[in-house]
Amino acid sequence: MVYYYGMTRYTGVMEELIKKFKFNGYNALSKFLSSIIINFIKTNNIEFDFIGFVPMSKMEFKERGYNQTYLLAKDVSFATQKPIIRSIYKIKETKKQTNLSKNERIQNLKDAFVIKEAIMGNILIIDDVYTTGTTAKEITHAFKKVLKNGNIYFIALSQTFN
Repeated sequence: MVYYYGMTRYTGVMEELIKKFKFNGYNALSKFLSSIIINFIKTNNIEFDFIGFVPMSKMEFKERGYNQTYLLAKDVSFATQKPIIRSIYKIKETKKQTNLSKNERIQNLKDAFVIKEAIMGNILIIDDVYTTGTTAKEITHAFKKVLKNGNIYFIALSQTFN
């Protein structure tokens, strides 16, 4: 089974914090933002064996210098003592999702992610913002291909409501 969660509303202070974290190099916000995820996991008794994150392409990583979802995953891993799945790759250069329509987003991310190892157990996948669900669906689809037994919990720090 796949479960999707958006923990906060992507507006106001939360939107500003995530934008600073994601686009302005405020990496220190990772500790605060990951604490929200950790609290959510504990409050909702989400049990998992491995932690995944939404990977970036090599070009995207080179432009930004860091992957904000990996930073969140690293903090959650430290707090829960669960290992991060390292064999997650974005194999396709894509356009930025921000100004794309839902259909354009679907085509843009189609088959963009691959996981290069079989996994047994429950997986927690961490993302920063859930907008149309395209990223969530594509990354969970990639994980379903290698998951031998278990559930997938996709948790976005924040979610838009249109």
